Amino acid sequence: MSSINDRAREVRSKNGLSIRGFAALLADEGGYPVSHSSVAEYEGDRTIPAEYISAVAQVFRVNPVWLLTGEGPYANVDPGASERAFLEIADVVDRVRPAPSGTETELRLFFELSPQLFAVLADGYFVRLNDEWKETLGWTLQDLMARPFVSFLHEDDRDEAERVKLRALRGDLVVGFRSRFIRPDGTLRWLSCSCRGVGNRLYAVASDVTEAVAREEEVEGRLAEFSRIVSRCPHGILVHRKGKLHFANPAAATILGAADPETLRGTPIWSLFPDHGHEFVGGELTETMAESPFRRMEVIRLDGELLPAQVASIPVLHAKEAAVQVVIHPQDWPS
Repeated sequence: MSSINDRAREVRSKNGLSIRGFAALLADEGGYPVSHSSVAEYEGDRTIPAEYISAVAQVFRVNPVWLLTGEGPYANVDPGASERAFLEIADVVDRVRPAPSGTETELRLFFELSPQLFAVLADGYFVRLNDEWKETLGWTLQDLMARPFVSFLHEDDRDEAERVKLRALRGDLVVGFRSRFIRPDGTLRWLSCSCRGVGNRLYAVASDVTEAVAREEEVEGRLAEFSRIVSRCPHGILVHRKGKLHFANPAAATILGAADPETLRGTPIWSLFPDHGHEFVGGELTETMAESPFRRMEVIRLDGELLPAQVASIPVLHAKEAAVQVVIHPQDWPS
């Protein structure tokens, strides 16, 4: 098996780069300010730093498992799957008996080269961790390895964590399982974990997603508040894409004579307005709408009754797609 220095040299050769050009790309695109003389030394007998390995894998989309061990494909076909890369190398190391010279050192480097949290578990305990666990959770590594890992989880997350552990030990690859870890001061950090079992050991990699969860909860809260406002609005509100209704509030159902808002889903917008109003409710008369969003026209109820109303048509985004919101306020209708 070639050395990691040979494999790094092979990456440069495959990309047709001089030592100087290789160094420039690693600095510009990988954030690793290495000199061309250092690259030459790395390609000799000098030990390659973890940061260099990380930059090479990132910039040239090299599979980190291949770069570290020589195992597996050269190319990283899924450059975003750093979690899977760790799980793959764990499998490689476990399968090799006896371990080839340098494999333990290379695994240690792999633990150190990422800001993610790497862990190996056995019998429900952490048996190996990188320093990111201490930085993220505030516990010493010795503290974390002294108790069952579920004792560090919020009590509402423990049962699901045990189920995930059993799935992984059966051979399933579990990706993106979220759970809340308790810090020494009692505060919580959300971690997104991926894991897989190899033999009686569990190999896991996690990321701190606390801030992302907070943003998601904020957005969900705003959407819930907006939904409450829309549901209580006395005006009928419809949203359609390409002429098919995707949303209606309770007031719209009442105005149109529908049993409930869901009854209107999929209804052609054109069936609810006379022909002369189709361009308007379809969102096509943008100049007219800019002058005044409302227009007097009749609305066709589901029973065929014509209802005079004030109608507004407003282009919007719905589910990240272009849509049209139609607001209906019948004349002489209670506000």
